[in-house]
Amino acid sequence: MDEIITKVKYITVEQFIDHVEQETGHRFNERTVKKWFDDGLILGAVKNDVTGEIEIPEDTLAPYTQRRRGEGISYFSSALSGMKKHYEVFGRVYGQSEEMFRISVMLVLIENGLVKEIKVKDKDYVYYRPTVILENMALKEVVRYVKQLTVSLSASASLTNLK
Repeated sequence: MDEIITKVKYITVEQFIDHVEQETGHRFNERTVKKWFDDGLILGAVKNDVTGEIEIPEDTLAPYTQRRRGEGISYFSSALSGMKKHYEVFGRVYGQSEEMFRISVMLVLIENGLVKEIKVKDKDYVYYRPTVILENMALKEVVRYVKQLTVSLSASASLTNLK
């Protein structure tokens, strides 16, 4: 069953910085958050036309940017690692469109019970969050699971190509 957020509550940049620190243990400055906003890396964030302030949905996490992106065995391990560390994961960090990333990476993780998709009513974005299964896995277990998953996917692709 899909989880749906029906009402979005917005927070200020300062509140977002505090929220990110609480979630990740990392503190980012206002300039970094504004750059993320300008680069389109804060899901659902808008600039208030009256005040000029950036308003950020309270459910949004800091982006898992290329600088922090792991060089794991695949997109899967990198995305899962970022999500496990409480960051938003974006296809463009991996050189893919968001739709291609959703199809090639996120749907596989959803089907395998590691990630859930949370839709936001009347908005054009979704959040991907780790399931309880992923939250309870150690990072080493995640990498081992992803290795098995990618081997299975490769085998399936090879069988499909033989037909």
